[in-house]
Amino acid sequence: MMVEIKPEDEVLVRRSLEEGFFSSAEEVVHHALRSQEFERWIAANKQTISDHIDEGWAQLDRGEKLTEEECIAQMAEMKARWRRENGRA
Repeated sequence: MMVEIKPEDEVLVRRSLEEGFFSSAEEVVHHALRSQEFERWIAANKQTISDHIDEGWAQLDRGEKLTEEECIAQMAEMKARWRRENGRA
């Protein structure tokens, strides 16, 4: 597939390459598309995310807190579970 890029967008691509964030124009475009996908996911799940944040604040208000060690252990387990479920173990 061939895609023509507007001059102002080409400036952004070149800047990303010059700054060393990406090694090719294809990587820049791929990252932009993945970012757009993530933004769509955020928009589609905005209420759920907000509800989780509200519940977290409510838990803090009730004194339901984790120690730093508990938080790190819980996040490590969540990461390991995600990696297993997504074939990245």
